[in-house]
Amino acid sequence: MGAGFVIRNNEGAVVYRGRWKIIGFFSPTLAEALCLENVLQFMISQGLSNFLIELDAKIVVDGINGAGINDSGTGMVFEDCRGLINRGSSFNLYNVRISAHVVAQCL
Repeated sequence: MGAGFVIRNNEGAVVYRGRWKIIGFFSPTLAEALCLENVLQFMISQGLSNFLIELDAKIVVDGINGAGINDSGTGMVFEDCRGLINRGSSFNLYNVRISAHVVAQCL
């Protein structure tokens, strides 16, 4: 699977962008969650803070923002993402339409 991300500042200018391949077969939900986990790790490693994180996968946003614990592989990745969001400085996760992610989709 492939993933792309774009990080913009408060003026909308791109400050980071990236893409990578992850080898394996994953459900779309697990794939989106794994990609988000990688982006969160990157953001923390760069010392980034005060970000709104927009994702077009509503099921992932709901799974991470929900308080429920799921013992499936996807649920464990959701928990890891929650931990990274809580560890980061002011990260907030929101769902947006896929059309809002044209630049990331192109990567």
